[in-house]
Amino acid sequence: MEKITLIEKQAQENFKLAQHEKEVLKKSKLMAKSEIQRAKARQILLKNEYNVSKLKLELAEGKKKLAEEKNKIKNGGILQFSDEELKMEQDYAIFHEKVSKIEKEKADINKKIASIEKEIAENRLKLTKEKMDVAKSREILGKKQLVYVKLVKSKTTDEKTSKAEKDYIKQKENLNKQKLDVLEKEKDIKKLENKLADYKKEISVKLSEREKIRHPGIILSD
Repeated sequence: MEKITLIEKQAQENFKLAQHEKEVLKKSKLMAKSEIQRAKARQILLKNEYNVSKLKLELAEGKKKLAEEKNKIKNGGILQFSDEELKMEQDYAIFHEKVSKIEKEKADINKKIASIEKEIAENRLKLTKEKMDVAKSREILGKKQLVYVKLVKSKTTDEKTSKAEKDYIKQKENLNKQKLDVLEKEKDIKKLENKLADYKKEISVKLSEREKIRHPGIILSD
């Protein structure tokens, strides 16, 4: 394919691609903004969840101490409590302490998840803006390529043609640099997404631990 014909086709494709990229990025921008709002709302909700789990743990620890104190009083012969009553209270307190610890740990991990989700959404919004700049640069490249093509076809002076050629080549270099910068930003987002996946795995582990906790002496019927 003749060089000038190829450059003309490249210019046309750059125009088409730039327009398509802009349309997609407008939707991506709206999505990123929505994800930021959702992440912020989730942060508030999980902050409350964490505070509740912290209070539950403090309450469970208090009940455990109370059960231990009752046992101590009974052993000292000061007050009388039935063995069944003491055992039930102690077992109940230990059960809730175990559950509350896991719930607090889970709430703490969820807080981290919400924070990373917000960071990912914010980075995606920034990336969308950078990708929009890439699309604009691609459009500019297409225009510069067409200018060069027209000058070649019109057989204008070598000086003007040479300048136009240098202009589009320079623009092409700028575009490639922008694309590389975008790729690096996308890699950073992928690292955050991997970190998010690790935290979600931790949540699964905590849920599994919670499922294994049962009231002692209680047998579930089929």
